[in-house]
Amino acid sequence: MLSEIGIQVEIVTLELGAAKGLVRAGDFDMFMTSWGTVPSGDPAYIMEMLVSTTGDANYGNFSCPDLDKLLTKGKTTLEPQARAAIYNEIQERICRAI
Repeated sequence: MLSEIGIQVEIVTLELGAAKGLVRAGDFDMFMTSWGTVPSGDPAYIMEMLVSTTGDANYGNFSCPDLDKLLTKGKTTLEPQARAAIYNEIQERICRAI
């Protein structure tokens, strides 16, 4: 399908560890993976991995210290409505940043 718009691709399938090594080294043009369900259902789990400066799955090297502070606030806030407001703000900031 990408060739229809002039983009030539070579699909390379790798074991996850090997793929992560290439991605961390920046040795890729495009990367795609899939995940199962989030084990806890807690937004802190997925947000930390994807968008925190030190996130294990932050393959684009996104870094925003203010967002990192909000992530910490979100995972340490216990009141559900307050947490929801924090994670809504996190999502809005991510959308504005990209």
